[in-house]
Formats: sequence, C-alpha cells, structure tokens
Amino acid sequence: MPREPIPRRLIVVDDRAWQGATPAEVRKALDGDGTWIPDLVLLANDRTTANPHLRPLLAFRGTDGNTFRITPRQAALTYLVLHRPYQETTLEHFEEEAPAEPDWEPEEDETAEDWEDDLPDPVGTYLESLNPPPRYEPPTRALPLLTQENFGLLVRTDFTDDAAWTSLLDSVHRPGRVYGDPIEDFGDDIDTVDDPTFEGSSPEHLMALVRDSQDPGQMTADIVVIADGPPCAIPTIASWSCP
Repeated sequence: MPREPIPRRLIVVDDRAWQGATPAEVRKALDGDGTWIPDLVLLANDRTTANPHLRPLLAFRGTDGNTFRITPRQAALTYLVLHRPYQETTLEHFEEEAPAEPDWEPEEDETAEDWEDDLPDPVGTYLESLNPPPRYEPPTRALPLLTQENFGLLVRTDFTDDAAWTSLLDSVHRPGRVYGDPIEDFGDDIDTVDDPTFEGSSPEHLMALVRDSQDPGQMTADIVVIADGPPCAIPTIASWSCP
C-alpha cells in the first residue's frame, strides 16, 4: 500500500520532427500495438509561443476524447494531484469548458481567429494572470495520509486560536435546524483532523494525501474542508469536492 502521494511523471518530447504535427497525427503515433498511452497529452504549438502570458496548450486524453485548451499550471495540478477516476472526470469537464474546436458551424464571414477569440478562457487563466503567479511548494516535511470514513473531512491547518477552532467545530457539528433537518449533531458524519503535523499545509498538499480508508491507492473524498488562519487569526474555510 502506498504511504505517500502517487508519483507522476511528465515525458517531454522536444524533436523538430514533430514541428507542425496535428493532434490527429500525434494520436495515430500513440495508437500503435504495444505502445504505452499516457492519460494526458499536451501539445505546445504556435498559439503557445504567441501568447506567453497564458501559454495555452492543446491537450487530449490518451487517444480518446476531444482536444481542449489548458494552461500548464492547471494541467500540472490536475494530473499531479488528482487520482483516477477523478482525474478522467475532471479532464472531461475541461473538454466541455475550453474546447479547442467549436461544436457549431462558423458563419460565412467568420474566421478561425474569430471563433477562437470567443472560446472560454483556458482553464487556470485566473491563476496564470496573477502577478506574481502562485507557485506550488512541496511540503517541508513528510505528511501522513488522510483517510476518510464519512461524507465530510475537516482538516485544521492553523493552530493559533484554539477558541476560534472550538467555535468552528460547534458550528459544524450543530449548524441549527435551518433546513428542517432533525439531526442535532453532525459530528458522526464528519471526520475531523486536529493534528499540528498539518500546520500551514496548503490545499494542494492535502489534496494529494486524501485516501479511501479501505484502499489507500484511491482518492475518494466527497468533500474536504480546510480551516486555515487569515491575518485576523479567525479560521476561514476553503473546500473542494471530488467529482
């Protein structure tokens, strides 16, 4: 059983023989008998070099699916952090949100540049546009895996205000009957991690550590909530859910 994040590798092909190759040609090269097919294929083309600000890449899933636009940082977070089957589901979502080709017929006087300008921004555009952009930093120490038994997982990453943490737990366990729910205490439905080992951990660190309690090779979190500490020292909540 793995006791650390599953390793991922990026294989880089920098060969002039592929200059100008189309996605269809790359797919064909990957579709040979006995050929290892990667989960995600990224293509750097003329649009990538023409737009250094966003550096959009063409991408597709193995030899299947449609091509889509994605930025390097979002591709890294998706592929390096997520685990099957969530990785595939997420990439399918990218196909829908940032398709490289339109699913409509262009107008008579519409050029390829016109419809490309109307496409959604590449996934991760907001992160790429920040100045300076955020940089993923690996944890400075080894972190244990986070196993989840219930629907929710609440992880504490700030330990400067115990009173605020206690108040947060009370609100999470007893949110009130605003929705007419007869349950008076949700504590049994939420796994809480109150371990100083995770102090200062980022969402990316924690995303790579969540595992199924029965199969540590699978990431199966329904929702993960992070109680961190902003400048005001009152924990706020950041959360994500797996598709």
